[in-house]
Amino acid sequence: MNNCYYLSKTVATWDNAKSQCISFLAHLAEIVSIEENDWVVGTLAPTQCNDAWTRCIIFIGGNDRDNEGSFVWSSDNRTLDFYNWSPVEPNSYTVNDDCIVILYPGGEWADFGCTPTRPFLCKKPLSNL
Repeated sequence: MNNCYYLSKTVATWDNAKSQCISFLAHLAEIVSIEENDWVVGTLAPTQCNDAWTRCIIFIGGNDRDNEGSFVWSSDNRTLDFYNWSPVEPNSYTVNDDCIVILYPGGEWADFGCTPTRPFLCKKPLSNL
């Protein structure tokens, strides 16, 4: 991977997580391939995911806040070219399920509320270090 990742040890709303990533000169992670998704899940999950299932939901940078069902990356509003939805996702289970999370341990994605506090993943290109 040509990126540096930061997996929070604290929780934040999606907006606060986005702001924290920006303060690190990074952005909420944009997972662009199955290889990257597998690497993130295989490398980072053991340190974050433990006995509480709620700690196994991690915010990344995708959302459909502006147009329901049209997911974009938060850094530049690019449409997702890759996604790893869980079989029943995205499902807009609640009207506010607008932000993407990775579900551990499997690594599938779900649309999830943006206001609950969850761990989050930031990503920064190594060239920006």
